[in-house]
Amino acid sequence: MPLRVGAGVVGVAVFATGVVAVFATDNGPGAATLLAIGAAFVAFAALGDRIQSLELGGVNLTLRDIARQTFALADEAERRGDDEAAERLRAAGRELQSLADEYRRIRSRMRSGPARTGALEDVVRRTRELAKRDAFEASDVSAWFDDGSPEARITALALMQASPGLRDFGAAVDAIAESESAFEQYHGLWLAETMVGDLTPGQRAELEAVVQRALRSLRVRRDSDRADAARRILAALGQNGRT
Repeated sequence: MPLRVGAGVVGVAVFATGVVAVFATDNGPGAATLLAIGAAFVAFAALGDRIQSLELGGVNLTLRDIARQTFALADEAERRGDDEAAERLRAAGRELQSLADEYRRIRSRMRSGPARTGALEDVVRRTRELAKRDAFEASDVSAWFDDGSPEARITALALMQASPGLRDFGAAVDAIAESESAFEQYHGLWLAETMVGDLTPGQRAELEAVVQRALRSLRVRRDSDRADAARRILAALGQNGRT
């Protein structure tokens, strides 16, 4: 109980700082992160053990956190007088909330298999549509992948796939080498494939090593979608794709 009370006090203080930062500074992403951190501490104080995880070294963002951050950035854009950007951000935030609900329902209520994969792919497809509205900053999307829950990471990958300006080579490599799921690894491979033509020699060598390592996995070789994507990447890099 003392820990939860202390978390509540810290959360309120951090959240208040974030609110002030949103209106008093130009650091929108930083202010939004303070809001997310404060909300996480307050939630921990209120729900205690019912919170599955709380990473004190870096907030473990969920898709709902991303939606909240997007609304905070919309408020900041409105404060600057950029009503068009504010409306785009609010529309994206509302859709992210809807996608968060759908993603969780699919993951919790459907068994693993082609039907669930197809349903999740539809969510990813609709997430890509958000990138076409030019509502997101590359630094925000990369941070969502780095600090995110599985659904937040997938959301970031989908946005990167749809918009060249949002792409992050490090996220693509991490999704392949340190994936949270086969679904994430496939989308990391997809993202990497779209980036091959723009990579530096060092990045090409790193990607080749990561993809070759992935193909040595029996699970990847048995998954035709992932295996085919990996071999296409190696072919694009000038390799024969054999392991």
